[in-house]
Amino acid sequence: MADAGDYRLLDCLGYVETKGRNDDEETDVDCFDTCSLSAIPSLRTRFSLARQLANALYQLQCSNWLHRNLSSHQTVFFRDRDSGALRLDAPYLIGFQYSRPDDNKRRPMKVISSEGISRDTDCPELYLPAEFSTAEPRRYRRSDDVYSLGVVLLEIAYWEPVRAFHEEYSTTQETACKLLEMAATQMPSEVGELYSDAVVRCLRGLRLTASGLDGEARSYDGTYRGEDPEFGLEVDFLWKVLREIEKCRV
Repeated sequence: MADAGDYRLLDCLGYVETKGRNDDEETDVDCFDTCSLSAIPSLRTRFSLARQLANALYQLQCSNWLHRNLSSHQTVFFRDRDSGALRLDAPYLIGFQYSRPDDNKRRPMKVISSEGISRDTDCPELYLPAEFSTAEPRRYRRSDDVYSLGVVLLEIAYWEPVRAFHEEYSTTQETACKLLEMAATQMPSEVGELYSDAVVRCLRGLRLTASGLDGEARSYDGTYRGEDPEFGLEVDFLWKVLREIEKCRV
């Protein structure tokens, strides 16, 4: 049984009414997007961070819950009260204003706009499959959360926000292809094959059949049970992503 801490959620102690936002106000909380501007932490620290976030998503999926807003802006850290250093070993997920149970009867949604603690997410479309920007609205699926995590894992590997890899005039599809190519060909030399292979699976899809005669990988489009083609996806995620990241050692 999962421990409450595995979800990496903050306890609700109450709420405070505010009259507006003040981005210049100092706080003991910072998001990963801002942390990435600092010195690159050790590989051990990055592996630990990736492992905790992957486990958090796994627990959400086992609970039949969709985050629908995963990004580096929705991953926050607190500062140590004594040293003032960010606790990179203790990430927390926020941004649950769009979350909901995984229900295939829900109305299809367009690409999500998201907000973090004190700033809007830059380029939110980069954290979603490219089809969200080009195709007709469809139901948000758990595989979309997996894709979002894949982008965050890539950011952790390079310690750079995804917008750093998005060229000004590139389409979302072009950037998605670039991220996948980076994960497959460049990332192994940075963080090893176990980690990079896990990221590739997140970005490409966890359920791919063998390549066809044309050499193109084909997405699994059948059903495991009932009418939901993603039934049991958390099992695929456990063995193809989380367990592989857990093997990463320095």
